Amino acid sequence: MKNTLDYVVSYPSLYEVVIIGELRFENLSDYDQIFPMIVDRILSCFDTFIIDIRQLAYLNCAGITSFTKLFILAKSSEKKLLLLFSEHVAWQRNFITSIVSLSPLITFQKH
Repeated sequence: MKNTLDYVVSYPSLYEVVIIGELRFENLSDYDQIFPMIVDRILSCFDTFIIDIRQLAYLNCAGITSFTKLFILAKSSEKKLLLLFSEHVAWQRNFITSIVSLSPLITFQKH
């Protein structure tokens, strides 16, 4: 588990990541603090990998790009993802709208 003042990243199971708080890294390479472990777990997953961002209140452009790259990697690796998101968080609604047709292997569940 990665825990800072702004965010928490936890892994309740081998095939699930929960990200809570606000991700405000200044550039794309700063997200390497979080995403390599998520990538490793997705690539080793034999079933659906769950990404829970329901309590992620803020994500900047670099973070959105990092997530998009993550989804493209999952698609090219033919891995199934389930993204849990909150319909009450504006950036999440907008982000889902823009990526919903990226791959049939990526499913979305709103809360």
